[in-house]
Amino acid sequence: MSVTNTTNPLKIGTFLVGHHFDQIRPDDGPDNLRKYYGDHVMEVQIPLGEGEFESGYEIDLGDNHIFKVSMNSDETIEAVYFDNEDADFYEPNVYQLTPGLDLAGLQAINGAPVTFLGFDWDYEGTVTDFNGGELEGYEVKLAPIDGDNSDLLGDGAFRTDEIDQMLLMNFKVAKVGVPL
Repeated sequence: MSVTNTTNPLKIGTFLVGHHFDQIRPDDGPDNLRKYYGDHVMEVQIPLGEGEFESGYEIDLGDNHIFKVSMNSDETIEAVYFDNEDADFYEPNVYQLTPGLDLAGLQAINGAPVTFLGFDWDYEGTVTDFNGGELEGYEVKLAPIDGDNSDLLGDGAFRTDEIDQMLLMNFKVAKVGVPL
């Protein structure tokens, strides 16, 4: 993704890998979060999988606008995550990258196949490779739409251009991560 106009003020709710999430910039720390969002900032434990957690922050702006912020060891922002399908967060170049997007749509806006891990284990549905597509750099977690994931079980990797294309409609984006 290319950043074409970084000097203009940001539109509220936009995000771009390595550049910003809403008002948050890569070098920001906890004090900046409190400055931007005031009493809406809470310290939380963010689950990483396999029983591991990391300290971070949750910002709840109401009306489904909730996101979590993980920190680097130097207390700067590492990444921002959101999982609500009704939130108005969007990437200016790829407006559709939101929770709820089906896997076929994810592959389409990526412009290349997507590789992800199978279901029924701790890292289920984690996208591991965008294969050079438009979404390189983002973190995406998938989930079955109807709860049935029996077609893509196990800790192996699956690639969207190598599985039955009808299956792509049965899985959706559950969480979007924006590394800063």
